[in-house]
Amino acid sequence: MNITRDGVTFSSGKYLSANCGIIGLSPTLEVSDGYDGEFTPYDEPLTREERKELSEFMVAQWTKYGEMEA
Repeated sequence: MNITRDGVTFSSGKYLSANCGIIGLSPTLEVSDGYDGEFTPYDEPLTREERKELSEFMVAQWTKYGEMEA
């Protein structure tokens, strides 16, 4: 998976736009991009493999964040 300032390309080849490379997850598990966008198009939901790929990446990012020096 590759995340840039424009979007995300999954190992599957699927590309989804993500404004400024920002991806968020709401308390109800809705994924969004940037600061106000719907990340997953309604007609093309992420596959289980893509969701796993994204979640593993985000866990790693939050782990790095939590371990940063102040």
